[in-house]
Amino acid sequence: MSATGALIFYSLFVISTNAKLVATIPLVIFGLYRYWYVVERLGGGESPTDAVLSDWPLAIAIVIWAGVCVAALLPS
Repeated sequence: MSATGALIFYSLFVISTNAKLVATIPLVIFGLYRYWYVVERLGGGESPTDAVLSDWPLAIAIVIWAGVCVAALLPS
């Protein structure tokens, strides 16, 4: 429930701030639900930071998200 709320408010923020950042919404969707999957799979035995750093698809999504943000925010 909280992931869905975060996604809705992130989307509203992005749309109202900079329309170019709309391209980051699918990456955020993937990242939120991949993080949720990884943490649930671990069963709470590992810290959330270690979960992010040890999961390659999630780490790649974060790097791509940062790259898209930088590209979208560069002056035209």
